[in-house]
Amino acid sequence: MALTLAQCQNFIRSQPDLRVPTAKLPKQTQNSQYQTSTLPHDNTPEGYVVETSFISFADNLLGQQKADVMNSFLYAQRQADATPDKWDDVFRTTLQSCAWTVNNPIDRQPVPYQTLGRTSPIYRTVQKQLLSILTPVQYELSFSTIDSIKLAVNASADAVLNAATVQIVAQATNDSPETFTARFMGGVCYSTPTNNVIFDICFFSYDFTAVNMLFGFEDCISNFQSGSQTIELNESTYDGIRTEILDKIEGQESYVASISIANPTPDSIIPPSEEYLKLLRNWVQVHVKDGNVSQLGPALNGTFPFDIVLFGVLELKGTIDITTLAFHLEVYLIIPIWGRVSIGEIDGSLKDGITLEIGVKGIATGSLHFYLKNKWDLYVDIELDTIVGKWIDTVFLFTIPH
Repeated sequence: MALTLAQCQNFIRSQPDLRVPTAKLPKQTQNSQYQTSTLPHDNTPEGYVVETSFISFADNLLGQQKADVMNSFLYAQRQADATPDKWDDVFRTTLQSCAWTVNNPIDRQPVPYQTLGRTSPIYRTVQKQLLSILTPVQYELSFSTIDSIKLAVNASADAVLNAATVQIVAQATNDSPETFTARFMGGVCYSTPTNNVIFDICFFSYDFTAVNMLFGFEDCISNFQSGSQTIELNESTYDGIRTEILDKIEGQESYVASISIANPTPDSIIPPSEEYLKLLRNWVQVHVKDGNVSQLGPALNGTFPFDIVLFGVLELKGTIDITTLAFHLEVYLIIPIWGRVSIGEIDGSLKDGITLEIGVKGIATGSLHFYLKNKWDLYVDIELDTIVGKWIDTVFLFTIPH
């Protein structure tokens, strides 16, 4: 249900001030500390912990949109904290009054125990649930955000999430360790063509006996439940309550910490699953324009530059010496979220043809063979198997100016 601006203003103005933070929150570093006076980066993938939430922001969001998401979520969660027995209902009602459309109640369903592992970390189970509701592109960003929380540079984010989320269920006895419960949420935000924000979000709860809610082991958890839905922030409406929300959350900034997202690597980011690779390739086929784009020349001092994108994702960038046919080539894959990933580079002469062998673990294997026909027509034979596509093809690239 979407509320009008007047309804949002009336609700917010009727609410009491938020309580002074009582959780034992860590002292944050300058890099991780959140300040409402400073906007996040525009058009940059980023991650944040906001009280009991971890939020990944896609690269099409402005800093103001990210701040609006975090500030409204912080306000809704802190309001809900005042009534723990009605937390889900209060959170949803408050979020709706912050210009979010939340059509369904928050609902978590039990996850069958047999689907959980016993020796892998808890966060892998969380990631498995996210994989079932996010697109492959969204999942990549969410995966790397969660993976990065365990890094030393993100100790503040990890500590905030645990301090705000975890509660003691049972004290330790001689026969059993201390038991905790965790209730939290996370997902990916991205912008719409109308500049609203969509949040594909997953809700989690479980009991556990590990020392950390995400980075213990799965055989330490029980009563695992999860649910999901898609919600939308109306930025036009929120613009009318932005200042009031900022006033409400003054003094609550310690519940927010930035996550420094590590550069993705094949071993840490790509799950070893054919099902996942199929999902990613299908997404690329649907959403990435399958065409060839060329930027050729002009020649400068006898050197002809080129930059060609094949199949929407395979970039060939280099130069040719028009006199000697000396050839320099750099090859990239354009992978959603990651950006341009280098998969090979070579120097040689086109007089006899050039073959670039490619072997980047988890990313791409195969070869590219470049050669001339009719003396000046440049062709490439492609045999590549990559995470975003598989091609066996011969492509005419361009005629070298002479």
